[in-house]
Amino acid sequence: DNIDKSWQTKNHVQSLMHQLFDIAIELDVATKNYASFVKIGEKQKSEKHSMFTKDEISKLFDVVFSEPYADTVLILIYTGMRPSELLSIRISDVHIDERYIIGGVKTKAGKNRVIPINNKVYPLILKRYDKNNVFFVQNNGHSISYSQYAKRFAELMSRLDMQHLPHDGRHTFASLANTAGVNDTAIKLIMGHASSDLTERVYTHKSITELLNAVNMI
Repeated sequence: DNIDKSWQTKNHVQSLMHQLFDIAIELDVATKNYASFVKIGEKQKSEKHSMFTKDEISKLFDVVFSEPYADTVLILIYTGMRPSELLSIRISDVHIDERYIIGGVKTKAGKNRVIPINNKVYPLILKRYDKNNVFFVQNNGHSISYSQYAKRFAELMSRLDMQHLPHDGRHTFASLANTAGVNDTAIKLIMGHASSDLTERVYTHKSITELLNAVNMI
C-alpha cells in the first residue's frame, strides 16, 4: 500500500511475492501463499496517449518544410512505427522502389518486419532518403537517441500548440487503420504484434502488395 509506484510496478512486486511464497511452501517454511490475498486493484486505463486529429495532421503537413522534425511525426502516424524503431532504421533498410522498410524492435513479432510506405508520406521518405547517410533519421552524421528525439518532439509540439507524446503517432495509426477498415491481420503484421497464425508471418511479394494496399486505405 505504501509503494508510490505505478500499477505495473506493484504487479511485478506481487508476482515476486507469489513466487517467494511458493518456494517457502515447498520448503515447509510457510503453509499458505499470503500473496494471493494482496489486492492491487484494477489497472487504470492510461490517458497519457491521445490521437492526432485530422486538423493536427493537416497542420503537420503544412509545416514539413519549415519544421525539421514534422515529417518524422507524420511518418510515425502513417507507418505505425515506434519512435525507437524509426530512429534505428538504416538507409539500407529503406526499399524506395518497392515502397517498404525493414525494421522493428522490442519483440520477436516486431523485429525485421515489413513496414509498407503509405502514399501520403512517400514524398517525405524520399526527402530524407540519402544514400550517403547511415541512418534514415540522423543529425550531423550521427544517429539520434530516443531522449534527443523526445526533446525535439516536445519542442515541435510546443511550437505547434499540440499536446502529444512521441508514441501518439503509433496509436493514431492503429486508430486510423481500424476506422478505415483495414483487416486485423494486416494491422498486426504492420505494427509488429504477435499473431497466433505463423503463416501470417511469411512475407511474399503478394503480401507486401497487400500491406501497401492496406496502409493506403488510411
